[in-house]
Amino acid sequence: MPAQTRSKRSASSKDEPSEPPAKAAKTAKQPATKKQGGKVETKQASDGTASTTASLMKRLLSEEVYALAYPRIEKGHGEKDWSEEERVKPLPKEKAGQMEAEQRTDADGGQDRSTGKARGYTSPGLTPFAELICAILLSKPLSHRLGLRTIATLFSPPFGLYTPEALEKAGKEGRREPMYEARTQHKDKTADQLGDVVQGLREICGDNEQDVIQLKAVREAVQGQKRNEAVETARSKLTSGVKGLGPTGVDIFLRRIQAHEGWHAVYPFMDSRTASIAVRLELIDEKAAGDSLRAASDLDEMLNKHVKSASDEKRRQAFTRLLDVLVGLDLEKKLDAVKNDS
Repeated sequence: MPAQTRSKRSASSKDEPSEPPAKAAKTAKQPATKKQGGKVETKQASDGTASTTASLMKRLLSEEVYALAYPRIEKGHGEKDWSEEERVKPLPKEKAGQMEAEQRTDADGGQDRSTGKARGYTSPGLTPFAELICAILLSKPLSHRLGLRTIATLFSPPFGLYTPEALEKAGKEGRREPMYEARTQHKDKTADQLGDVVQGLREICGDNEQDVIQLKAVREAVQGQKRNEAVETARSKLTSGVKGLGPTGVDIFLRRIQAHEGWHAVYPFMDSRTASIAVRLELIDEKAAGDSLRAASDLDEMLNKHVKSASDEKRRQAFTRLLDVLVGLDLEKKLDAVKNDS
């Protein structure tokens, strides 16, 4: 529930009014006023606006609202967000998407992927490589929930295809199988593209698996640059080297990667779509929305003003989460409901 401000102040014997109550009521000071552009605003109104904004910010960062923005994707059949195409699922080839038992290890612990933990877009600890895969899938013309389902199916058991090596060894048939399982659209095209992503990143980052997982070459290229230069460097290297990755996909990737260690050069980043959502919630001025870098700075300052973070890392994480929530609420058509409840 939003925090409520209290305007009443109780008097104690040590804090008696300097005048009798009747006289004090007549001479009580009115809220301070100030003129801006010919308009007279009261301090009381200003304080009320600040309180409302602070309440909204805290609500947007709450677990309750995050669950509205990114609802749990249940397993099963009959979800309304599935594609409308008639599903004619051919029998997958034997062992499609499955590696031999001795090969089924992943980069973060050697755990057998068939019995590993579920992963998805909202899972903590996604690698930069996994973030890029998420961005590519979410940039496709899919419904919000279908995009989330596709990611969860690809990353989770029994497939566990969230590392370059796993996607490469699975082959097209192995990448195609989770696409059919998720009942996503453009299944074959997406299976091909995922292979192209790995190939493109190996050309950018080299053959070392961890360098590809961390997108080391891109990260090092942006370090030490000013924010606008860092954003353009990352955008250029990724779009020119990764087949099928367009501006929307890069925007989603940059929105998320700024919270990762070593990527602070692109922070604060916000794309134009997210900026327009922030304007609708009156978190930033409409004039700033035309310049996404300025809009990002304004929103970051607003967030830090109302929600203090313990460290720069926590501040970047809070900012990234706020952007995620804004986009998710908009796609789930819950934006106005959250605003009205705050």
